[in-house]
Amino acid sequence: MLFAPVRLGNTALSAEVLTADVKNCKHFGPCGVGEKALYLNGFLFDRHYYVALGDIRRVFKRVAMSKGGFSGKGVFGAIPYLVVELDDGTVKQCNFKYEQDVDLLLAHISKIRPDLPTHSLEAEKRLKEKQAAMEAKFLKELTPKAQKAREELEGAKAFLA
Repeated sequence: MLFAPVRLGNTALSAEVLTADVKNCKHFGPCGVGEKALYLNGFLFDRHYYVALGDIRRVFKRVAMSKGGFSGKGVFGAIPYLVVELDDGTVKQCNFKYEQDVDLLLAHISKIRPDLPTHSLEAEKRLKEKQAAMEAKFLKELTPKAQKAREELEGAKAFLA
């Protein structure tokens, strides 16, 4: 391999395993996902860094807005980023050209590693609050009047079937 990926994190892969994994990795924009590692882009090269999948604590998407619209001399544009938090506390952020590439990468990671969180801590907190609000909106047990109406509807449904 001409340019071997540079290791981030604690786990190092052997040269043979790394070569085979980077050749067979699935590409998502400038990054890629292999069987053993996640390959991240550098400033000039795609898939320049690698992180073993076991060293990743959290991976999520961040979208920033360009400054052009705020200054009045340009247009708004979304800048998608992939943020990878490692077990040792370091964070690596990779920019993408297209936001759907980040979404596809996160979907693939959640398919191969369902135990790995794909939301930031703040997003998980907001999702839990939203879920709690939805659960508080509905009653756990129906009132006797609502239960009777439900039974009548189920009987009418059975009669029609």
